[in-house]
This record gives sequence, C-alpha cells and structure tokens, in this order.
Amino acid sequence: MLRVIVDVPCQGLGKKLRHLGVDCVILENTQTIDDAAKISLAEGRIILSRDGNSDKLVKLTDPGRVYKVLGSNATAQLAEIRQHFNLVVKEEDLFSRCAICNCPYFLILQPEQAKALKAAQEAYNSSTVEQMYDVYDRRKNLVETISVTSDGLTQYGVKLQLHKVKISKFSESK
Repeated sequence: MLRVIVDVPCQGLGKKLRHLGVDCVILENTQTIDDAAKISLAEGRIILSRDGNSDKLVKLTDPGRVYKVLGSNATAQLAEIRQHFNLVVKEEDLFSRCAICNCPYFLILQPEQAKALKAAQEAYNSSTVEQMYDVYDRRKNLVETISVTSDGLTQYGVKLQLHKVKISKFSESK
C-alpha cells in the first residue's frame, strides 16, 4: 500500500490521492520541508514534492524516499503518480479515506440519524448531549459503537463532519 506525504505545492494532489484511498499526509501551509523529512523518516512515507523542494528533501532524507512531481496541476500530477507507482485503484478504495483528515473510518448514518445529529449540533452550545452511533469499519469488517456529543466530537476528540456522497459518482467510474 502506497503511503506518501505531499509538500505544500502538492496539496491538491494529496486530496486527490486520498479520494483514491492512498494514505497521504498533506503538509499544512505552516509546515516546512524539515517537517516533511521528519514525518517521512518516522513513518516510512515517500515524499511527493515539486520545484526546488525535492532537491532539498533528498539532502534531508535519501534519494529513494523523494519523488519529484513534474505535472503542473493536480489532475496531471495524479496521472503521473498513478503511472510511476503503478497505482491500481479498486472500487472499494474510492473515497475510503477522508479527504480532509486522512482517516480511514467513516460513520455511516441513516438520513434520520444525520438530521437528528445536525439538529443536536445546532440546538446545543455545550458538549453535554451524547448520542451513540454504529460505525462500520470496512477494513476490519466490523461495526463499532461510538459516541458523538452535540458539538460534533467523537469520544476520540475528532470533529464529526457531515457530508453526502452521490452514489452516481461511483457508477460513473466503472
């Protein structure tokens, strides 16, 4: 499984890779290439970089750990990465990671549960109201119960983000 970190000029590429299920750390605008090197070495990730950063990163890590992205936009970069790393994407990989936080876990709610949670978030300003939801972890093939407070935090302290994905997006890609 491909595990990468992208520097600031490649943030758009990072989000696209997450859509394909790639475990991808995206550097924040406030982070430096030194941070990328440290994360890469600590977690065994390949660094995807553009411009002069890639030469500097090779000096901080090693040549085999840095790939210099040549594409000028995220779509071209994605095609380049898929070809270079022979990245094969299966249907179950699509949207298997959060494009915002890289988490591989998703809360699957029925429409009425999502509406109730949204109403609870809007109605209360404190985190005293708690609801329990079942989370399906596709990678472990099990259902786990998590609690979500009215301010949208799980018991792990992660902010719950409510989004819809159109089913038609999956059928178009076949």
